[in-house]
Amino acid sequence: MTSMEGRNVETAERWCRDVFEGDLDLLDKVFTYPYVLHSPRGTVSQGPESRRAAVAAAMSNNPGLRWQIDDIVARGDKVACCLTAMQPSTESSELEPTTTWLEIHRLLNGRIAETWVCWRDAAVGPWQGESVPHERWSIAFSETLTPNEEANLATLNRWGDIRHNRSNDFDALPRLVADRLILHGPVQTQTLTVPDVLRVAAGFAERYSGFAAKYDDVFVVGDRAAARFCYRFPEPSPERGSLQCGIGVYRFEDHRIAEYWQANLPNDVDWT
Repeated sequence: MTSMEGRNVETAERWCRDVFEGDLDLLDKVFTYPYVLHSPRGTVSQGPESRRAAVAAAMSNNPGLRWQIDDIVARGDKVACCLTAMQPSTESSELEPTTTWLEIHRLLNGRIAETWVCWRDAAVGPWQGESVPHERWSIAFSETLTPNEEANLATLNRWGDIRHNRSNDFDALPRLVADRLILHGPVQTQTLTVPDVLRVAAGFAERYSGFAAKYDDVFVVGDRAAARFCYRFPEPSPERGSLQCGIGVYRFEDHRIAEYWQANLPNDVDWT
């Protein structure tokens, strides 16, 4: 028997793949209404007609657009997707990667009721590395966390305490991250050593003294976790404004964070 998470993943796949093959009639089988979309352009509530019009416009403005699913994390009523937008080359009909996206969907009775989405600038290029094959997607089949998942969640919560300014125990960071942390950030992909992570975390806390941050939503499956987050700063800055929200997907090795994918909303745009 297919689990609720398995059925939800099938719905997310139909949205990412089948709809953009041109079958707009699938929309009413994929979405439930009112459907709420939180994106860099703000939050909107859509009914069947407005949703169909929005998707049709996106397809018209981006002819040949297809979605490559690079990874999926699914637990309970949530499905997180790492995606790459693929469009025909100007010189041939072959699809080439353009922007990279992170989405979290909330499903109700097997249909998408709400989506949080953000993407990296096209100039950053595609996610580095290979897409995770379907059989290795992180899909929960039980409400109860395994001991391995509990340990990964504990790591993520401790990481959040330090990076979200609830603790200055930077000496704990070497126990939370792999020797080399691969960070696919909003503007670049880089590999950080443990001393790099310590330097970045301590420097951020000093540069933005008094900031507050939290996970708005977090779920762990196997060696993956997905989270929405927001940082609020007491004083606006040119590079971050007063508010910075985004989505992150984490990969763990031996209960330490080894790889992290992140995309942000524009400065001062909230999820609400």
